[in-house]
Amino acid sequence: MQDDSKLTTHHVVLPLFSPMAQAPTKRYRTIVADPPWAAVLRAPRRYDGKKNASNAYGTMSDQELLNLPIGLWAFPDSHLYLWALNSSLLVAHQIVKAWGFDVKTVLTWVKGRIEHTRLIQHIGLGYYYRNSTEHVLFAVRGSLNTLNDDVPTAFVAERHAHSEKPAAFYDMVERMSPGPYLDVFARKRRLGWDVFGNESYNPPELLETLTPQQAEGLVTG
Repeated sequence: MQDDSKLTTHHVVLPLFSPMAQAPTKRYRTIVADPPWAAVLRAPRRYDGKKNASNAYGTMSDQELLNLPIGLWAFPDSHLYLWALNSSLLVAHQIVKAWGFDVKTVLTWVKGRIEHTRLIQHIGLGYYYRNSTEHVLFAVRGSLNTLNDDVPTAFVAERHAHSEKPAAFYDMVERMSPGPYLDVFARKRRLGWDVFGNESYNPPELLETLTPQQAEGLVTG
């Protein structure tokens, strides 16, 4: 049995995307999702007896993510941007399909900065290779084209807070995909977007879709 004292909005608010919730009254042309993957990111082997680094936030299993009917919130012609760890690319393709979209390409965030024409990468965690990139599956439902055709599949941006995605990514999304926009599992608000997540403001029109049981649980979250 789950300890209610440890509930987070990953467990309580996220069910608004489940079949238990009421049908959404608002649809989105573009959805960004940065799931709380259950995969643990580990630092290189340690020989001092201390534990390697692990996730410090609530996570969801692959099956829980597969079962989220995110597609209900999308128009028949819409775009999806799904963030994926290097170790979760395979299941990420499965999740995109389960949500009703088709993967068209993979975008890559190179974590770092350009100094005097030289790329300085941010070296992160990893058990075999040290991660300096993250990927985004760009997927389409229906026949919605991109707004422009001049954006490459890789972009360089510095890393900030843990799990926070760079503003450059959202600027790219807005250049390529039309609104209205929804950011699922968001960590902060962004002008012109509805955001939904464990560490961000959740708009009332989204919270209104909760069942009474889910709303009651939110009080304890």
